[in-house]
Amino acid sequence: MKTPLLALFAAFWSVAFTPVHAALAGFTSFEEPTLAASMYYTDSGDPRVDHALQNNPGEPPVNYLSVGNELGFTSVYQDTRGSGPGMTDGSDISGVQADLRATDGAQWLRISDPDGYMTTSLDSLSLSGLSNVILTLDLYVNATSWETSDRLRIWVSNNQQTELDLIDTQGLDIDDLNLESMVTSFSLDLAALGTDATLHFGLDSNSAQEWIAIDNVRFNAELSPVPLPGAAWFLLSAMVGLLLTGGRRVTPNQRSLV
Repeated sequence: MKTPLLALFAAFWSVAFTPVHAALAGFTSFEEPTLAASMYYTDSGDPRVDHALQNNPGEPPVNYLSVGNELGFTSVYQDTRGSGPGMTDGSDISGVQADLRATDGAQWLRISDPDGYMTTSLDSLSLSGLSNVILTLDLYVNATSWETSDRLRIWVSNNQQTELDLIDTQGLDIDDLNLESMVTSFSLDLAALGTDATLHFGLDSNSAQEWIAIDNVRFNAELSPVPLPGAAWFLLSAMVGLLLTGGRRVTPNQRSLV
């Protein structure tokens, strides 16, 4: 009697006290979007009006609809300069690009010389059932003469409008931040966001040499254990009792010899 009881008990015990497991909740290295024939992106919108950016045939994608593996993304343009061509002049090397400096695979996402503010946002990610969620990513910043009017920002938000910055250079000179001509890895604990997270990266600049690239985005987490319902705990307790009594029923007039 003990052998099948022990096996059943072991099975319930493994479910009840299963340790948390590491999980990759979401990721992108921008490898899935198809590389375009041209490296230049041309915006067809009005540079004086904030608007969503559109993919153009033969040009680097600035939006991507996920097929279930890498996270998708969308991009927008904001007129922060009040003058200049925005991204309509056809000279901006933005969107998904092939580059030997990419840190995971052969492609990364680049934002270059938007003459305004270009922001790319990844798909919103559900954090339900996850714990200890850590976001990591790689950033490359080109070496040039940046100004304090240029702004680089990478941040995460949730549907309650909570925002957490990985970096925000507003009011600072990027030249002074020891970021140029190198890959810098960032990480951020997302515990404060609750049940969802959306990653954004944006650049406000006005020179062809003022550009950044993002790669190797990972949302690492642990799967939270699923609590057993009360009935299962009752059954588990009953099995413990049977094991202790050798599988025999003990009446008020009997005494276990175990």
